[in-house]
Amino acid sequence: GPCTGKSTLLKLLKETHICYDEIARQVIAQELQIGSQALPWLDNLAFSNKVLQLMKLDFTKAQEHSIVFFDRGMPDLIGYMKFYNNPIPSHFLTTISETNYARTVFFLEPWKEIYVQDKERIETFEQAKAISDCLKSTYIELGFDIIPIVPSTIQERIHFIEKHI
Repeated sequence: GPCTGKSTLLKLLKETHICYDEIARQVIAQELQIGSQALPWLDNLAFSNKVLQLMKLDFTKAQEHSIVFFDRGMPDLIGYMKFYNNPIPSHFLTTISETNYARTVFFLEPWKEIYVQDKERIETFEQAKAISDCLKSTYIELGFDIIPIVPSTIQERIHFIEKHI
C-alpha cells in the first residue's frame, strides 16, 4: 500500500538486484503537471490504463533477468479499482493472466510512523490501510502467495527478503 517503505527498500535492493520503480507516482506527477483528470482519485480508469501500458513495458524488459523486484505489480491496479469501487475491465485481468510474475509477493504492511501525505499521495492513513487491504485481497484472489513484511529496520527487511528468494 501507500507509504509502507517500498521505494526505500527497493533503493537498497538495487545495489544487488534488478528493481523497477513505481510507475504510478511518475504518472501522477506528470498528470498533475499538465492539469489532467487522469488521476487515481478523479478518473481511475484513465489513470490505470496509462500505468498498465508502462507496466507492460517494464515487465517485458524484466524478462531478461531471473530475479526482479517491482515497486508495484499490475495487480495493484485492480486493487486500486476495487478501492475506488470501479468495475474491473477484462483487459486488465487478461494482461495479468498473460504475465509470468513469480507467485510470491513480498507485501509491506501499513506503517503509520512513516506515513506522509503529499501532492501525489493524498489519502489519509486510514484510507491507505483500506487500499492496502484491497491490494492484499486482490493478490490472494489472483492466486499469489503473500509474504508479509512487518515494519522493521531497512536492513532487517532486506535480510528477510534475501532469505526468502
